[in-house]
Amino acid sequence: MEIKPRHKQPPRIYGLPKIHKLEIPLRPIVSCVNTFAYEFSAHLADILSQLTAKSDYTVTNSTHFLSTISHERIQENEVMVSFDVESLFTNMPIEMAVKAALCKLENDLGLADRTNLTPTQIADLLNFVLRSTYFQYNGSIQEQKDGAAMGSPVSVVIGNLYMEEFEERAIATATFKPKIWKGYVDDTFTIVGKVHLDGFLQHLNSQQPTIRFTMEIEKDNTIPFSTRQFQGIQMVFSPPVFTENPPTLTNT
Repeated sequence: MEIKPRHKQPPRIYGLPKIHKLEIPLRPIVSCVNTFAYEFSAHLADILSQLTAKSDYTVTNSTHFLSTISHERIQENEVMVSFDVESLFTNMPIEMAVKAALCKLENDLGLADRTNLTPTQIADLLNFVLRSTYFQYNGSIQEQKDGAAMGSPVSVVIGNLYMEEFEERAIATATFKPKIWKGYVDDTFTIVGKVHLDGFLQHLNSQQPTIRFTMEIEKDNTIPFSTRQFQGIQMVFSPPVFTENPPTLTNT
């Protein structure tokens, strides 16, 4: 395999407003289209994408989400919570993310059907691409020193892989585990015992210094889940404590 760059345009940064957040902050996006590493990154994303969504704690879309929670019941001592990672991509530890990918690659029986590269070679290339985080802003060249650049094709894939490993480790070591944990990239839908809620949040935030979670507790029996990816899908429970009727989904 031989990959040759055909373009020399530097990555460019711009901001997208997070209209679902208070004060509408900007999400920094580094456009890598037509840059030297774009096709390189896309090729690695193709290889690694087959490794995602293998965790019991991950959902791939709204249909998958509904099928996994439609028969669940909430008890009086439980509460729906959405845990959200603050700025996952810019805070993701690259070394640990690459290690998570390498571990999955080493156990991928179908890897040889997708590429001639070894797991170690892929990890080395991934590390190079993820650390190539310079961009052009206001006429000058800057460098993103931490995390991965949103806008690089492989960033979303490696974000998924890292969070799957993070979730598995965090839940396995939790003293009181959530009844349900379903994640999509940096957003989660969970059902947790009310008395364990604060302790579980502290446990999540003790796993990795750069990964910090915030939480949103259900309000009026409704909880948002991954509004960006699922177009405002919300869980609506009525009555709050189930005996017979399962939860339903509404699109907003």
